[in-house]
Amino acid sequence: DTLAAAGSMAGSGGVIVMDQTRDMVECLANISTFYAHESCGQCTPCREGVLWLKKILARIAEGHGRDDDPNMLKEVADRIAGRTICAFGEAAAWPVQSFIGKFKEEFSLRIRRNGSAAKRDTVSLTH
Repeated sequence: DTLAAAGSMAGSGGVIVMDQTRDMVECLANISTFYAHESCGQCTPCREGVLWLKKILARIAEGHGRDDDPNMLKEVADRIAGRTICAFGEAAAWPVQSFIGKFKEEFSLRIRRNGSAAKRDTVSLTH
């Protein structure tokens, strides 16, 4: 109940501790790479969705991001959530939904800067 009141959830039970020096684009790209690698591939939303998430995040990180990529990430994650055989797909979608919900501007800045990491003083990290 306390996590829900704070606008968060326990998710898959994994905890990653980060400070303000972490690059949110790189962190989410790393998490999505893990999920893409670990997906069993049995159901289409997870098999295809996590690969799309990984590809879009790599594109942003490499400086080829498109203005609508943050919205596309959220849309793909939303299409995975609730549509998979097991909870793995849900667990893969949650970080994307959370990161885009809380750090969307950082992703947009990264895209506008053609892959250059956003300066921390220009992004609110109060979430």
